[in-house]
Amino acid sequence: MPTISIKGGKTIQLTVRTLFSSEIHKIEKYHNLWKPKLYNRINLVEIVEKSIISIALIDENDNDKIYAVAIFNYKPNRFPYSNKLLEQVGNDAEPKFTQLNSIWLNYYVSDPVCTKSPIAELLKALFTINYDVEYCVMDVLQERILTKSEIEQDDELNVIYKNFQPIHEMDTIEKESNTNQLTKHHFVFLVAVRNDFIPRLRIRSARVEDNDDLVPIFNKQTNILRKTYGEYFLAELIEAQDNTMKCIVAEVNGRAIAFMSISTEVSYDTVRDCCLFNTFYKNKEDVKQRKNNDANFDNFTDNVKNCVRKLDDANITEKDNTIHNNENNSIENHDNSNNDDIDIINNFDDVISNKENNETNIEIEKD
Repeated sequence: MPTISIKGGKTIQLTVRTLFSSEIHKIEKYHNLWKPKLYNRINLVEIVEKSIISIALIDENDNDKIYAVAIFNYKPNRFPYSNKLLEQVGNDAEPKFTQLNSIWLNYYVSDPVCTKSPIAELLKALFTINYDVEYCVMDVLQERILTKSEIEQDDELNVIYKNFQPIHEMDTIEKESNTNQLTKHHFVFLVAVRNDFIPRLRIRSARVEDNDDLVPIFNKQTNILRKTYGEYFLAELIEAQDNTMKCIVAEVNGRAIAFMSISTEVSYDTVRDCCLFNTFYKNKEDVKQRKNNDANFDNFTDNVKNCVRKLDDANITEKDNTIHNNENNSIENHDNSNNDDIDIINNFDDVISNKENNETNIEIEKD
């Protein structure tokens, strides 16, 4: 938890939280103490509401007491339309400055009762919250290039230069709104790098010699492990590594500062007794039940597929039978049609024969 020393030798415990636009009146008195060359012509309400993140350091025991404020955004106040400004500022940086890994400090003030500027705590909070941010950039308006001694004599600039490193300078020409005259301004761009506030961790396999660095960390939290397994419980655990259990540490500047032991052998009963997994599969039986449900569902889908396949086969067979029956009916109709033709011919022959017989009878009567 961050702390700060104030005038009188008192140390205050601080907490970090978001600054709300309704609290701007609490920092206006600090704003008037900072020189306008840092933040001239700004609207505090506007930059707070449009900011990506606004961080405040407050008294742990008094939520209304604000000691420092920092406001961040993805673009600077003075150059809101310069899309390639980051490329110019961080041309030689590695990795390169981009909109994804960089953020601008657009505003910072602190209570003058602080004997040491808390800007470092604000930057540390920024990098902790935004894990993807590598650079914090800010611009400072200067009338000319200042020497190191001149910067040290300026309280505000001295605070900035202790935590930021100058990386780029640029001259601009602006038209004054009151006089319409062109005025030349000299800007200095400074950057704060994540590694200076939050050390980059190196993850590696644990070694027995890491015991001396790690034991104080464990003993500070609890003495149960030491009383249960002995003074060298950690060294014995590291030495017992095999294919089913591994130990890893996080290292900073050659010193182990964090430890993790991972095993593939899981006691489901212990996990069930010690942890609550109401929304997950709580134990091994649930996993088995899920597998059984999946198997039953697979069987059900297979049965449905078989039924559909049988229905398709039945429809095909019925269709073939229908076609065959239609062909037989057409043949029978054709045979009946031929029989009708034969009957008509026979009837015609009978008519002809009767006519001839009648004519013969008439001739006999005449004779």
